Amino acid sequence: MRPSAERWRGRLARERGETPPPENQDLKLARDALEHLDEAAFAAEEARSPADRGSAGRALRGLPGQRLRLSLDGSTLFEVLDPERLDQEALKVVKSVEQELAGRAVAAYEDLAAGR
Repeated sequence: MRPSAERWRGRLARERGETPPPENQDLKLARDALEHLDEAAFAAEEARSPADRGSAGRALRGLPGQRLRLSLDGSTLFEVLDPERLDQEALKVVKSVEQELAGRAVAAYEDLAAGR
């Protein structure tokens, strides 16, 4: 999973004074839940939010069933995340950045070749 590439794509746009593309909510949900796992209450092989409201555990409350199963069996990660779909979404982000950078490289080469 490469969710941080999406954050960097947004940062690049902001640094250029452009409007960042919208975040993919599935990638954001996966990233946030895993990044804030240290806030979780653990019981019965699952992580849950320690509270019904507030900032602590908010990411876990956003998951289906408001929990993250701590098992890797079946066709989903933690019984919540479809790894194939997350991989496809992350690759879209990476490819969009690659395409933009390739386009800028070609434009820079053309300017250089034309003596601009």
